[in-house]
Amino acid sequence: MKQCSKCRRWKAVTDFHRSSRSSDGYQWQCKCCNRSSVRASNKKNGHNGYTPYRAERTAGYVAKRRAVLLGNGPVEQIDRRVVWGRDEGHCRIKLVCDGIFVPFDEMHLDHVVPVSKGGTHTWSNVQTGCAPCNYAKSNLLLTT
Repeated sequence: MKQCSKCRRWKAVTDFHRSSRSSDGYQWQCKCCNRSSVRASNKKNGHNGYTPYRAERTAGYVAKRRAVLLGNGPVEQIDRRVVWGRDEGHCRIKLVCDGIFVPFDEMHLDHVVPVSKGGTHTWSNVQTGCAPCNYAKSNLLLTT
């Protein structure tokens, strides 16, 4: 048994999250109090949980950082929606599909010349792709 420091109730240790920083190995507040604290903090700070754009930003950040670290040349800020509009929402890889329409939420941003093969992270080196084609292409350099 352990007492929650927030609600002051005695509860089983299974009602507390583990913590390697604590001397007894458990957090100072119970799971219920922790959940309410996190929700209150998110509401106060304007966070509403998962936002689809966050994953999009993260994927773009990783590709951009990889290009900078490899030193392949210029690195541009690429807006996925602009690339999708330029390609009219159709898959440009065409390995598995026949250039199908790809909804923006399911779009993969593909490097024509992969960054791992010396390609740049620029507007002219990216294209819209569907998931099956992008996974099939991987980091291959396709000849047209």
